[in-house]
Amino acid sequence: MGIKVNRAKHLGGLALEVEFSDGKKDIIDFYNFIFHHPNPMINQYRDEQLFKNFQINLGNIEWGDLDMIFTIDFLYNFNQKNIGLILQ
Repeated sequence: MGIKVNRAKHLGGLALEVEFSDGKKDIIDFYNFIFHHPNPMINQYRDEQLFKNFQINLGNIEWGDLDMIFTIDFLYNFNQKNIGLILQ
């Protein structure tokens, strides 16, 4: 069985602390992604009240009706420097 997200906690702003089943914990700040993404479905999550209403589903963290979704692989291997590659 693969690695799973055990829990995710909103830390304020657009950041989450994510804990994985292997014990790894990361703080992931989604600010750059959300504020530089051209999709209006994602732009709505600039509002912290909307951003903090996420759910964990099948190892992914998702918002709304799949308006925004980050896979377990992305979350586990997250690198703030590489976020720009997603936006290109």
